[in-house]
Amino acid sequence: MTALSLTRLAADLLRQGYAVQFRAPGRSMAPTLADGVRLLVEPLAADAPVQVGDIVLARLGDRLLAHRVVAIEGSGATARLVLRGDAQRDVTDVVRRTAILGKARLPDAPTRSAPLLRIRYRAAQRTPLYLKTIHKLIARLV
Repeated sequence: MTALSLTRLAADLLRQGYAVQFRAPGRSMAPTLADGVRLLVEPLAADAPVQVGDIVLARLGDRLLAHRVVAIEGSGATARLVLRGDAQRDVTDVVRRTAILGKARLPDAPTRSAPLLRIRYRAAQRTPLYLKTIHKLIARLV
């Protein structure tokens, strides 16, 4: 299973109402999120409000991005959200509201009980055990 397959799987699970947990690679959200921290992303309905300051998971092409909302232009499904990592002053990504898959919870924030799938971006390279686990979870969903 490739990183693209895991991205699609995570996006599909979030759209179906399942929370997803994964290790967030990179330092773009430091100091709020450390490199490799486990991040829980809860699904966000298409009509659910998103506010400036929220950390969201967005799909940008073939990758997922967990960044903070720094501005919102417009409203509803056609709204455009400006996202930026806490450690990035000048780099922003602009996405449509429809690209937002979920809202991230900080590692120490309390979470409600929800079905959970742990996905790691490098799972396919690390060990086939993750693949076996993912296949079992998919079989349960079908």
